[in-house]
Amino acid sequence: MIKRIINKIIHVSRPYVWFLKRRGRKLIRKFVFNKKNEAYTLAIVCVKKIAYVDMAIENINSLHYLNPEHRFIIYCDDICYEKTKKNAGKFDYKNMVEIKDAFGKADKPWQHYKLETIIEISKKNWLLVDADAFWHNEPQISREKITFLVSEKKIKDEPDNAATILNLFRQNEWLNFGYYSSGFLSIPARFMTDDVAETARKFLSVLLYNNYLFIDDENLREQQKRQSEQFSISLALLTHYPENLFATLKE
Repeated sequence: MIKRIINKIIHVSRPYVWFLKRRGRKLIRKFVFNKKNEAYTLAIVCVKKIAYVDMAIENINSLHYLNPEHRFIIYCDDICYEKTKKNAGKFDYKNMVEIKDAFGKADKPWQHYKLETIIEISKKNWLLVDADAFWHNEPQISREKITFLVSEKKIKDEPDNAATILNLFRQNEWLNFGYYSSGFLSIPARFMTDDVAETARKFLSVLLYNNYLFIDDENLREQQKRQSEQFSISLALLTHYPENLFATLKE
């Protein structure tokens, strides 16, 4: 019983302790100079669900706790834009955050908006991170490589991904590509050519609007649709560049 009470107190107090740590560090920075790592401009997509707004705020504050020089652009639809503007006071360094009503009503699937954001920001050498990320270390990337969040396996190692490639694209050699997660993404501008962008859009149309009847489990069909933006951008890049130009943020 006592252990449960203690655990509950710890759980309830954690956000307040985190808030005090952030504000304490911000105060110290006014008086102490610390050498900072390279700062980046990062984009976050917030569409369809206002829950992403609170996640994005935590995300941004966690990286600014490590280095307040990073700049963030939040790409919103109408709903998330209003929510984010109302909560702008929760950013620890709100002068380093731009809130952008990029998509208006947003009547298309969210995968469309994420892909278009990836294409736009990559041409500016900006980075993309999902709203629900939380930073424990600053991103360390090479501007000479395309950097995804992680790649745990090959496409051929996951039966549903392999079936998607074989049924929708009929490209056996693609099965040897790595499967990359776009929770974080850095595509240097020279890699985001018009051809790569159009290929990614074409692949997204194929992946997002297919019924996946070749997969028996309905939940797994929906999973293929959910991951369509990440699959489309990785395939577009992998079909244009050798895989030795790819890296991951996490090992």
